[in-house]
Amino acid sequence: MGFTPRQIAYIQSVRRRVAALRDDELWRLVLRQTGCRRDKDGVPTLTHPGNGHEAFETIMHRLAMYPDAELDEAEWRDKVFKSGQRMRYALAAFYDRCLALGLCQKGAIEGFCERMTARRPEYMDRPPTREVADLDVAELIPVIEGFKAMMRREAGRLGLTCPKFGGAA
Repeated sequence: MGFTPRQIAYIQSVRRRVAALRDDELWRLVLRQTGCRRDKDGVPTLTHPGNGHEAFETIMHRLAMYPDAELDEAEWRDKVFKSGQRMRYALAAFYDRCLALGLCQKGAIEGFCERMTARRPEYMDRPPTREVADLDVAELIPVIEGFKAMMRREAGRLGLTCPKFGGAA
């Protein structure tokens, strides 16, 4: 699912209000951090079609951090928190289904999370964590995508069908 026209209009109007984001390099950095890219027309599009609402909420949270955006940061922080909670629940359900099929062992998600967070940039100044609950939305998306890919590979190796993420079993 991509951005709705209303979401794109809102993102663009906020970008016009924030003087710092008129710089194309900085704007591309914000988009990359949120799982998006800019198409030829300058409109943000998703790099992965399945992360529409999470990417929108993350973009708005990052834009709200700029003081001249005049956005209510608490509102967007709350939306991003709720989005992260939904993603964590979906990951836990996916992990349980994979565990039941024998695609992974108990504790696999914690070890995977630790490996993924060991690659945190230096400016984050946080040690690796085994707890999915400690991840913010921007870190959660690569962990989810990586774990899904790992489970699909394992299911293919075993000749099984990998469960769907966030859908019915």
